[in-house]
Amino acid sequence: SGAIPEVVGDAGIVLAQQNVDKMVKTLHYLIKNPGKRATLSRLSLARAKAIYDAKKISKQLAKLY
Repeated sequence: SGAIPEVVGDAGIVLAQQNVDKMVKTLHYLIKNPGKRATLSRLSLARAKAIYDAKKISKQLAKLY
């Protein structure tokens, strides 16, 4: 999974590679829990805006050069 856990943070669910059974269980859990889906959706959007905003990234890159 490399750096994926750091990218996702608390805004998603990271599964081990090649673990199909765990993926199926997790997908069933999310299908049955709309509140959890909504929470992850909200968290992921907020995380993306806070960390991966193009303006913020360009400012960080400008500081490097």
